[in-house]
Amino acid sequence: MASVGLYSDRVQLNFTPLVSATGYSIWRAEGAGAYAQVGTIPGNTGAFADTTAVVGTTYNYKVQSAGGIRFSNIVSGLRSSIAAPVN
Repeated sequence: MASVGLYSDRVQLNFTPLVSATGYSIWRAEGAGAYAQVGTIPGNTGAFADTTAVVGTTYNYKVQSAGGIRFSNIVSGLRSSIAAPVN
């Protein structure tokens, strides 16, 4: 899983979905705080846009497959106050 790009309207997470997964839950924590679920996506989806992230705050994210007991690796993401330039 990776947090990609700098966006002023979201934190973008991308990952390779598992063939057998029926869905995923996305979890977020601020700093060393407790994780809370911030969304769910279908099993054939490998992307999640966290539009509730606060500008300038760095979050840690992890993903769990539906019915799964294990989580993905943790990645950090930041919602920027300035959008990345578009070519």
